[in-house]
Amino acid sequence: MSRLIAFAIALLPAVASAYGPVFSRSGLYFNLQYGPGFYKFSQPHLAAQLEDPNDATIFVDEMMGQWNHTGSARLGLNIAGFASVEAVLTGAGWNVQTDDRGGGGYLGGVLGLHPLQLFFQDNRVVDISVFGGAGYGIVGRTRGADGRFLTLGGTFDYYFSPSMFVGAFYRYIQPEFDNFYINYEQRSQPGMTVPLPNGSGGSFWTAGLTMGFRMEL
Repeated sequence: MSRLIAFAIALLPAVASAYGPVFSRSGLYFNLQYGPGFYKFSQPHLAAQLEDPNDATIFVDEMMGQWNHTGSARLGLNIAGFASVEAVLTGAGWNVQTDDRGGGGYLGGVLGLHPLQLFFQDNRVVDISVFGGAGYGIVGRTRGADGRFLTLGGTFDYYFSPSMFVGAFYRYIQPEFDNFYINYEQRSQPGMTVPLPNGSGGSFWTAGLTMGFRMEL
């Protein structure tokens, strides 16, 4: 994320006089993001909280052994160019059209800060943001887990018109799941859910490309 910010700052002289949105006016935006996603979980951490350590092994092998297609949809409000609040839905999965499919989903809210507005309020076509937030997530295949998560990341957007932009993003998610599913498909059945008193731990990250639309209020 620090590299993303440094790159954007390096572009400031080139974009200072360009024509873009009137960032000082608040606006609504809708944004789609896509890129690969990767999980990391600790088998010993999970096994210490489960009756059968093999359940932890299966869960970790399934979640960490796959390359996830990851997409996010963002709907937010930019406030005078300086800050933004948004709802974000992220889905990540593998083999989505087969019986071997698995993955997860995350729904949350984030607060973003837009530092370029401190230096160039309107005369630019580039915007960057750093964001953080929290929400609810669920993951799994044969085993699974759900609960709270924390998130942070950054975006780099280039406006090729006042209302349309493309760019890049990085998103990090830290699961704080407090439920483990012995059988993901039958998780609603009695005995299929085990509490995780020390939380799931782990991480998920994704990076890729983005496109979106902005409408001034």
